[in-house]
Amino acid sequence: METERTSAPIFEPDLLNHLKDGLEKWTNLRKLGLALQLPSQQQRALAKCVVKLNNLECLSLRSIDEMSKPQVLYLESLSGMENLTSLYLFGKLEIPSIISEFPQSLSDLTLSASGLKNDPMPALDKLPNLKSLCFYSGSYERREMVCSRGRFTKLLVLKLWKLEMIEELQVEEGAMQNLRELDIRSCKELKFPTGLKHLKNLRELNSWGMPEEFTTRIEEIRGKFGMSLPISYHY
Repeated sequence: METERTSAPIFEPDLLNHLKDGLEKWTNLRKLGLALQLPSQQQRALAKCVVKLNNLECLSLRSIDEMSKPQVLYLESLSGMENLTSLYLFGKLEIPSIISEFPQSLSDLTLSASGLKNDPMPALDKLPNLKSLCFYSGSYERREMVCSRGRFTKLLVLKLWKLEMIEELQVEEGAMQNLRELDIRSCKELKFPTGLKHLKNLRELNSWGMPEEFTTRIEEIRGKFGMSLPISYHY
């Protein structure tokens, strides 16, 4: 089994060609991590090589500038990567709708700085094996997120970190019925997760850097519905 390989930032065409040649030979690669400093055209060329790694199980892609800040990230459709279970993406997605073309095998997904303008849940709730879903700073830039009835049946962990614009998280009855952990950090505008009472298997609710009225409301709901889950508050 190949071990994880992480590239240094790539600038020269010759280095990019060497990497592409290497990827074409690493047909049994299981884990791949790349930090990229590439224009879109070169990213496209590299992306075409990545999607041919059919044995890949874990993929981490970061598109950054010289200061390691997020840049545009180009992806090809990953739907054919049937062995891929873990995916980490850092960078503004050039084609946001690409999230609807993630493989069905995916169980662990982390998005950071993706710049999504539309609720990603209707696309991601079609991933039947998803167990962990993390939205980090800048990944989603709208006020509402909805988890629909009967969706995310295997999801165990949901994390929302530093989503500056989100105001409402709606959990419909029958959604995320196996969720064990909900972790919300520094989502300053988030009022309250509606439908929290529907999460019958929730065991851990972590709240970091949230307004006091947010945590007060959670306590009220917990008391009203007799919820016994431990809650961790960090202001």
